[in-house]
Amino acid sequence: DVRLVGGPERDGRQLASQYKGITYLGPISNHELKKEAQSWCALINPIFCYARGVSTKVATALGWGLPVLTTPMGARGYRWDEEALPFSRSPEELIKRIHEVSNGRNILKWANSVKKVINLAPQQSEITKMIRGFCDNL
Repeated sequence: DVRLVGGPERDGRQLASQYKGITYLGPISNHELKKEAQSWCALINPIFCYARGVSTKVATALGWGLPVLTTPMGARGYRWDEEALPFSRSPEELIKRIHEVSNGRNILKWANSVKKVINLAPQQSEITKMIRGFCDNL
């Protein structure tokens, strides 16, 4: 079951009526989303174009310890370990990854994969150096 959150509502309802495996939840509060995500095995981030707003969703899911099934465009701006959490470069690859994660096997493997990606995030001291370097070049 794919649990679809957000809007636009018209599109969400259409997808749910077209595909029996989709449950459309609509726009929900942050509190409801956090509670809902506790039942998920992964966040599906099917970004195959340069869309806005995807980095916050990825960060939130990683913060919750969820594997993020995404594309290079969906994880832009992140340091990523593709051996831990491989990118999908086509919808077919994304579907394959969804099946891999959702079958219930290798749960520890996926949990460890999330940790590897999280550990690649720069520490505050490194971010400070990056900002100083940027400002020095202005």
